[in-house]
Amino acid sequence: MFKVKNKKIVRKLSFNILKANKLRNIIAICAIMLTTILFATVFSMSASLIETLDHQTFRQSGSISHMSLNELSIEEADKIASDASVKSAGYRLFLGLATDSKLSRKNVEISYMDKLYAKNNFCTPDEGKLPSEEVVDGYPEVVLDTQLLEVLGIECKVGAIVPITYELGNGEKITQKFSLSGWVQYDALSGKNTIIVSKSYCQQVLSGYAAIGGDRTGTWSLDVMFDSSNNIEEQTKELLYNLGFQNEDVAKDNYISASVNWAYSSNQLMNNIDGVTVIAISIILIIIMLTGYLIIYNIFRISVTNDIRLFGLIKVIGTTTRQIRKIIMMQAMVLALIGITVGILIGYFIGNIFTPLVVEGVGYDDAMISANPIIFVGTAVFSLVTVWISCLKPARVAGKVPPVEALRYNEQTVNVKKRIKKGSKGAKIHRMAFANVCRCKSKTGLVIASLVLSALLLNLTFAFTNGFDMDKYTKKFRTADFIVGSDNYFQNNGFLSRNDMLSEEIISILESNPGVNKSGNIYGMADVVGVGAWFDNAKIDKYFENKPEEVKESNCLIKGELSKYNISLYGMDKYPTEYLKVIEGDISKIYEGNYIIEVLDEDDYKELIKYLNIAKNQNG
Repeated sequence: MFKVKNKKIVRKLSFNILKANKLRNIIAICAIMLTTILFATVFSMSASLIETLDHQTFRQSGSISHMSLNELSIEEADKIASDASVKSAGYRLFLGLATDSKLSRKNVEISYMDKLYAKNNFCTPDEGKLPSEEVVDGYPEVVLDTQLLEVLGIECKVGAIVPITYELGNGEKITQKFSLSGWVQYDALSGKNTIIVSKSYCQQVLSGYAAIGGDRTGTWSLDVMFDSSNNIEEQTKELLYNLGFQNEDVAKDNYISASVNWAYSSNQLMNNIDGVTVIAISIILIIIMLTGYLIIYNIFRISVTNDIRLFGLIKVIGTTTRQIRKIIMMQAMVLALIGITVGILIGYFIGNIFTPLVVEGVGYDDAMISANPIIFVGTAVFSLVTVWISCLKPARVAGKVPPVEALRYNEQTVNVKKRIKKGSKGAKIHRMAFANVCRCKSKTGLVIASLVLSALLLNLTFAFTNGFDMDKYTKKFRTADFIVGSDNYFQNNGFLSRNDMLSEEIISILESNPGVNKSGNIYGMADVVGVGAWFDNAKIDKYFENKPEEVKESNCLIKGELSKYNISLYGMDKYPTEYLKVIEGDISKIYEGNYIIEVLDEDDYKELIKYLNIAKNQNG
């Protein structure tokens, strides 16, 4: 065969056919546009929802940094920050805790933060600036959040005088007047209060400071950002190991307290995704694709049926099957270019309107509108692929029909049967309608499928936006509706005394309230330094003297390994223990004698976090 240069003719013929069918073109563009709007809305809402959830999660955690290192010396902080694997690092110098009578119910830390640390921890002043290193008008500068300023009764005004009393780690109390250099909007989602002073002021206070054991005053914190948020925990371990540190065993040398920002746990989703989730996501994507496919396919199927005689005629003059397919696909791409462009703009606008409603449905109040390029690129690709797939079969049908058959082509086969229809009032309208619908069962099936899938997609969207259960979400973190405790308990400073206990009178009043169905007390102290700090070895030996052999095995642990660790030891009434998930043993024995329970945490994927595995050696 001779190769003929006929691309221009094919292109011209394709455009001429388009010009001759303006109404059909408008319908096809509308079909493509509707499909694109569907994709654009889904992509836009998904991207905005992900960005909103990420932002809300960062606000809850209080930081956007990948990892935080605490209680460092300045030499250790500089050494870590200068490592090649660290993209950026923010510094914070801890000074003390506010002890004003008005702030005693809050855990308010006073510290110095550099610009990067303040930015990563949402502490950049909304008005004003961070404290200057120089004393202004005789007062060092300070930044507070709006809630603290309201509690202290101070106007949000740069230059306002703020008196603050705070306590250092060794118990020394200092009262100082500061000049307000700026303020941070209080965020109820994180519940974190902010007081920032200058580095020079901290150094002045800490000059000649005598620290005591477990004292945080004068220690540095470092917020670290890596190049990637993937496998942050492994990156942290590798960073510390390369520098001669470790964060796994507090009893060993060179231990550094390192914590991965839990807000990035969603980044591990793809590594921990289960089969059910994969199937659910796949089904939703298939439904969306099918919905768009059926809309466009029906339009082009009707279009090809109407033009089938034309294709038969041009086939007579030598047009090949491949050229006819090109004509149809070229028409589809031209119409797609118009429909997809308009559909992306409208779909993105609609997505931005509905995103706040979806965000509100899942329990948040601050919607983030995403302008990620993936929204537009993804929508264009999905829509273009959908149009291309939708046109494959109509183009194949048009190319295969012989020229003679094309003149009498009809897409349905009618079986003519002689039937005697009796009736005194003529033909029934509903029967005529039913017969017309059933004349082409495949076309009817496609239309019904389009309507069903559209309704199903709407139902899935509604179920998603209204399917967030706040009780189920908070169940992991809280077992009760209310927790009552002393000021010191909620400050979470790690040291509680008998003065922090709730009185029996208060407990009785609370339990007698008509709205209280169940309640239980938790007794004890937090972060006790080593069991060995309570008892000497002689007392421990005497306790185990008459115990069974299997219990005596615990003796060496208490005097040896356990004495190296910080252990939280506390007691529980029966109500709180009902929410403990038993891994091994019988926890009811603690109410029968001298038994203990080892309590382990779970990560976000139900995996146990084993700090110490002593359960087998404790007989309970």
